[in-house]
Amino acid sequence: MATRQSAIRSKCMDCCAEDATGIRCCTVVRCPLWPFRMGYKSGRNRIYYDRELYLDHLDEAQESFNRFLKEVHNNASETA
Repeated sequence: MATRQSAIRSKCMDCCAEDATGIRCCTVVRCPLWPFRMGYKSGRNRIYYDRELYLDHLDEAQESFNRFLKEVHNNASETA
């Protein structure tokens, strides 16, 4: 029988195409397993990040990227 943490690890590995680095860099913060993806020992030394802070930065990055895409699209339209 698998432990809870090994089951979470297996699911995360499956989601990240068996790439362990992908688990650490996971951006699917809305996943219910996201806070537990890195594991922990006895409730201390947790390695995962604050979800709300991460979501704030993610939203900022998405807005910045959308502005960039709009600028690129506008520049392409002007040159065409």
